[in-house]
Order: sequence, then structure tokens, then C-alpha cells
Amino acid sequence: MANTQSIDERLLKVLNQDKDKNKSDSEDQAKNKGYVIGLTGEWGIGKTHFWKNFYEEKRSELGYQKYAYVSLFGIDSLDGLKYEIAIQTQAISTDKKDSGGNSIAKSLFTFLTNNRPLSK
Repeated sequence: MANTQSIDERLLKVLNQDKDKNKSDSEDQAKNKGYVIGLTGEWGIGKTHFWKNFYEEKRSELGYQKYAYVSLFGIDSLDGLKYEIAIQTQAISTDKKDSGGNSIAKSLFTFLTNNRPLSK
């Protein structure tokens, strides 16, 4: 419990410091910034449980519009990772009943066609 609380506090501090650094960026630049958080540890140690609890408790403080949770288990290429990130981000946007759903779908299609090799 103490370790989890310490990790929560440190992670929130890092994310908020980054947000403060970007206040000088224009609003459009700030919206397009992306961040990656990698949690490592032995199988079954509680990485997924930790992240899902952390995100549920802190998402209002974080203020991010979109995020993608992706497990690297079974992903064997960069294309596979890009695909999973795009799919997970789309799913979250759709869950929020985003009024710009069509533009999100078009963006996803463009992303996938530009970043995935087409079959011959």
C-alpha cells in the first residue's frame, strides 16, 4: 500500500510538472503532445490493476482528453503497436460519445493507411 501511494504521488508529480512546462505552448500544440508511461514488472505483480485504479482516481486531475492503454503482450512489431494505440484511442473517444466521431474515424483510417504496409 505504501509503495502504491508513493508511486501514485511520483507519477502525478511527473505528469503535472510536464503540464506546467507546456503552459507556454499554444493550445493546439498542447493538445497534440503525446506521452508514454511504461510499467514493467513480473507477470501477475499488478501493473494493470495499478494503472486502471490510478487512472480512474486521477483522470479528472490529469485532464487528458484521450489515452490508450496497450499491453505489449503478443505485439511483435512496431506496426502492431501503432495499430493497438490507434484502436485503443478510438475506443475511448467513441465511449465518450464524441460528437466528432466521423472525423475521428477518418483520422483513424488515415493513420492506419499511412502507417501500415498494404498487402501485395
